[in-house]
Amino acid sequence: MEENNEKENIGITFINADYFHLIMAECRFCILAKGNDFCYKVYEDKFTFAFMDKVPVNTGHILVIPKQHVPNFEDLNEKSYLHLMMIVKKFSKVIKKITKCEKVGVLIAGFDVKHTHIHIIPMNNIKDVATRRIWEKGWKPACPADLKTISKIISKEINVPSSNVLQEIN
Repeated sequence: MEENNEKENIGITFINADYFHLIMAECRFCILAKGNDFCYKVYEDKFTFAFMDKVPVNTGHILVIPKQHVPNFEDLNEKSYLHLMMIVKKFSKVIKKITKCEKVGVLIAGFDVKHTHIHIIPMNNIKDVATRRIWEKGWKPACPADLKTISKIISKEINVPSSNVLQEIN
């Protein structure tokens, strides 16, 4: 009996793995910002793009992204960061006015799409945008010694004595 090496055509199109990698290589948010796929765009300028989250926490949940592909928020250059945050602040005020929410949550995570993006989320409850401590363990205060140690490490790394942080902000 001769083995049949042909795949049965059952309505599935098989594509070359190299081609699949090529078409999937471009970032989902870059595709949206270029206008190459559908989204509910709410704002666009030379540097930023904002659109409705298709799986919102609450009505009015939007995403603001830099058009330039930067996977990690902390790697944005100063000009891009300031512009992006200015847009986020403006949208936060608009979202609060339109949705009449109690608070506006701003979240930067980026685990799902590797492109800097900021969620602007209308909130009426602490659980609308909550950390793991809310869902799993509740409020557990940190050990003061741990807080002291990590604050010194962070302050040293950014070359700002921890006692002077508030003075510099004011």
